[in-house]
Amino acid sequence: MGYSGERVTAPVLIAVVLAAAAVAAAVVTVVTLGTTGKHPAAGNTGQHLALGVVSVPAANAPAMRTVSVPKIAELADPASKNVNSVAFSPDGKIMATADENSRTYLWDVATRRRIATLADDYSSQGVIAAAFSPDGKLIATSHDVGITTVWDVATHARIATLTDPGSKSADAVAFSPDGKLLATGDANGHVYLWDLATRGRIATFTNSPGPLGVPGVAAVAFSPDGRTLVTADDNDDRTVLWDVATRHRAAVLVTSDSACQAGFVGEVSVAFSPDGKTLAVGDSCALTYLWNFATRVLIGTLAEPASNGEFAVTFSADGRTLATGDADGDTYLWDLATRTVVATLADRASQGVQTAAFSPDGKTLATGDANGLIYLWDVSKVH
Repeated sequence: MGYSGERVTAPVLIAVVLAAAAVAAAVVTVVTLGTTGKHPAAGNTGQHLALGVVSVPAANAPAMRTVSVPKIAELADPASKNVNSVAFSPDGKIMATADENSRTYLWDVATRRRIATLADDYSSQGVIAAAFSPDGKLIATSHDVGITTVWDVATHARIATLTDPGSKSADAVAFSPDGKLLATGDANGHVYLWDLATRGRIATFTNSPGPLGVPGVAAVAFSPDGRTLVTADDNDDRTVLWDVATRHRAAVLVTSDSACQAGFVGEVSVAFSPDGKTLAVGDSCALTYLWNFATRVLIGTLAEPASNGEFAVTFSADGRTLATGDADGDTYLWDLATRTVVATLADRASQGVQTAAFSPDGKTLATGDANGLIYLWDVSKVH
């Protein structure tokens, strides 16, 4: 399947905040030239976006602030394996963590005790992603051998096994908001839609080749209204929007960081704000792109102070804070009104923050690292 949908090439917007003891803070936003329009194959070469440099005077700049975020718990993966995924149940009572030992652990959030182990001995690389259904009754776990397992959360029983037709690593999983569909993405560039009632595969979306071949799917997310499925390509700068009803590619969002082109470039994480108005895309160059989802216009780029890549992005329940976890072991909390970092959660012993999730009440942030540790942070004072 070729790119038949709208292709949007974004300008890069980088907000730089300057602060000194004797100088008031100032914000400078640099906008470089980009294009937007149809993919050339559709007969449209695109229109130029505006080019400009906007400087906000220090007197009018939003006041910078920092907040204290205490670590309230540290949980250890029983096998001391890389924590690939962390997720909270919709009621916030259970937390799931998935590791490279083919185990998914369920934890009681109140007591911080492990209450169940969901074991799938498919491979040494283990469980790549985990997600709860919207009603909290099911949890889906995807594995590096192309198998996705659906579990009953209450009984801990395996109720379905979904096999990737290409037998490639299933690297991403997400439930639709109504809980009727499950999306899985693999390392071969395919996204599959599964009907959970029949457990049958009802659609296949396929990536088109990029500069480094057909990119794998690193992350998937449904829009809050369930009409769009977003997929992140793992070895190029494309984020693809799929129309769930028509099964067609609706748009391709393209970002480009020239300073990172010599290295590995990929969009590795995606998340919607709770109201569905903003789409956040984290890439391997430590940048997080904020898109206006309705207009498909890039409205901001968050550049981490120092990082080798962005592994996780997640919104707080009220949509006012974005957490980004990086390869250096730091998690940054961003105030989205000012687009500034208000807290840095440091995991200095870590080889990288692999995953992050806010609790449904927004008071706790869970992060999982490459050393098999899960940290719970008190973020109740962020807003």
